[in-house]
Amino acid sequence: MVIGIDASRANLAHKTGTEWYSFFVIQELKKIIPTEHRIIVYSRDPLQGELAQLPSHWSSVVLNWPPRVLWTQLRLSAELLVHRIDVLYVSAHTLPLIGGKKNVAVIHDVGFFRNTALYSKLELAYHRLAFFLALKKSNTIITISQFSASEITALSPTSATAKKLSVIHNGFVRRTVPVNAQQRVEQLNLTRPYILTLGRVEEKKNMLRCVESFARVLQDTQWGGDLVCVGAFGYGAERIRTRAQELGILGRVHFLEWQDEETVAALLSCADMFYFPTLYEGFGMPVIEALDMGIPVVCSDIPPLKEIAQDAAVFFDPFDVTAMSHAVSSVISERVDARNERIARGKKVAQRFSWRETAEKTWSLIERT
Repeated sequence: MVIGIDASRANLAHKTGTEWYSFFVIQELKKIIPTEHRIIVYSRDPLQGELAQLPSHWSSVVLNWPPRVLWTQLRLSAELLVHRIDVLYVSAHTLPLIGGKKNVAVIHDVGFFRNTALYSKLELAYHRLAFFLALKKSNTIITISQFSASEITALSPTSATAKKLSVIHNGFVRRTVPVNAQQRVEQLNLTRPYILTLGRVEEKKNMLRCVESFARVLQDTQWGGDLVCVGAFGYGAERIRTRAQELGILGRVHFLEWQDEETVAALLSCADMFYFPTLYEGFGMPVIEALDMGIPVVCSDIPPLKEIAQDAAVFFDPFDVTAMSHAVSSVISERVDARNERIARGKKVAQRFSWRETAEKTWSLIERT
């Protein structure tokens, strides 16, 4: 069987959730797909780093495309029209117009239907069209939580979607804390205790309320720490910075933008708390990473986060700034024994997730497609 894998996301230098998902699944698939199958990895640019280390039955095809937009829909389609393959695996909901003889897609979430104000009109049109194309063209659809599965089924125009939809949870990679973790943190001018949040600084991630709730925490508790936001600037980022300035806390909020993996590990290991106020997620991988690192987690009470974190996190209504600030304040003032019990529960929860298991279940579906 000839299997094609779209690695365009996995090959990006600056990865976020979907890109890391693609990277880790591909890395694990390298270890488990039998040699009798031929695997072709498609990318916009030459594969980088570990991704470029391919088993003998794997090969790379670089599909140059100067416009840099619609690579999947047009350039990958042209390649698959000329060189047909048995199965195409795409780790997102954007399939090419011309795919493999059979197609496997991953739909992480449907935020472009549920949180329309957080997308431009062009983005909404693009994602919705891609979503319905994926439903139609995919022989197998993977999603990452029971919550996302229910959302996809509800939005599908036919009952056929449920029959080809499978839930496979994300995995996570246990982060290695650098020996100079504290030094790395200090080099970022972080000299006080801090609450850490990971993810794009954008309204979709609820960062405006995050900043507002932190201002209330400082007012209510007189806590002497800071808020550290690690993630690229996205939609509404300037408004978020402006709001921090209006509240008089810009000196206590650090917008560090993108950081390399070692620095993120250092920041997690030294954090007093992990704060994840997102409005919508399909899974919430940073929550699992923080639980595994032994950091108290305070996060939104949205269904996918409750599904994965269970009783190991403190939850809040992400639309209620007061509830958010109270949740953070409760962890700041928490007794040491209660804190340690929650940390222990978090470590047990994190052990349930692995990329190897994700890849094995993914390969099983690809093989049966």
